[in-house]
Amino acid sequence: MEQELYTLLDGLLGSYKLYPSVLPLDVDYPCARYILIYDDFEQTKDPYLSGLARFQLDIYSRDRVGEKSAFDVAHTLQETIKTAVNGWSGTTIREIRVRNVEKDYEEEIEAHISRIELNVYHT
Repeated sequence: MEQELYTLLDGLLGSYKLYPSVLPLDVDYPCARYILIYDDFEQTKDPYLSGLARFQLDIYSRDRVGEKSAFDVAHTLQETIKTAVNGWSGTTIREIRVRNVEKDYEEEIEAHISRIELNVYHT
């Protein structure tokens, strides 16, 4: 299930890199990371939706890309991914639902962050 989600998100990010859990120190921006918050197999009795995993996707942007500001780059990626994944289903993923979206700024690395929380129902 996690590999299927990674493949989906990586494809949506295009040329920007996707990392599990932690960004490398020498990362190129914009980029994204995903974190598994929890995976609970007892959330549902429906045999087609046997597990619920919650993921957080953080999109980081520090620099302008063409005419777009760092904030706009992160926001555009957030909207693209949010629209594409909400309701998506695959092989082991039965359905993805966007749970929450938010924006933040991390002063330590001077980066805009667009965050998406996902509920991933899976087998």
